[in-house]
Amino acid sequence: WNDSYGNFVFIDHGNGYVSNYRNMGGPKVEVGGTVEQGTVLFEIEENNMDIGYSVTKDEEFLDPMDIMEIKG
Repeated sequence: WNDSYGNFVFIDHGNGYVSNYRNMGGPKVEVGGTVEQGTVLFEIEENNMDIGYSVTKDEEFLDPMDIMEIKG
């Protein structure tokens, strides 16, 4: 939890890739859990519709548009 960004969910994709999602809503996933495409990460309501997102490779920030070809 962070007062500015709310809750954080980090997803380790392997090979050094980690995506980070931020939202003021309650997280819907457990620490150490497994997620698949389409998994709901946060409880989104009218007062917390903003979500932050970043992706890193070996702890270096990447532009998500640069890696879209990996999974499409």
